[in-house]
Amino acid sequence: SDGEPPMHKLFYLGGLGTLHGYRHKEFMGQRFWMANSEYRVDFPHSDLAASLTWDVGQISSDSHFDASDEIRHSIGASLYLGSDVKVTLAKRLDGSTNDDPRFYVRLAHIL
Repeated sequence: SDGEPPMHKLFYLGGLGTLHGYRHKEFMGQRFWMANSEYRVDFPHSDLAASLTWDVGQISSDSHFDASDEIRHSIGASLYLGSDVKVTLAKRLDGSTNDDPRFYVRLAHIL
């Protein structure tokens, strides 16, 4: 796009599935990159598992990244209950005044 693209053509970061610990779709822009890493431990003889997560990403409102586009980080811990339920507690790491941990519950689609 030569000008400002419409909202439905922008990318969004924040919340479940992107940067845990941030508000849902807190950031929007024309370009982004993101990485999620997870270290998971399965408990023997049970359907339980636990994991530690780290998310990182950057989004730009322009067609290129510059020094004003902050890189965002979050950390979290998750508990898996079988393959159907994941409970996560995550915290943003940008030092914002609204940095309370966020709680997520993800349910798998059961047929």
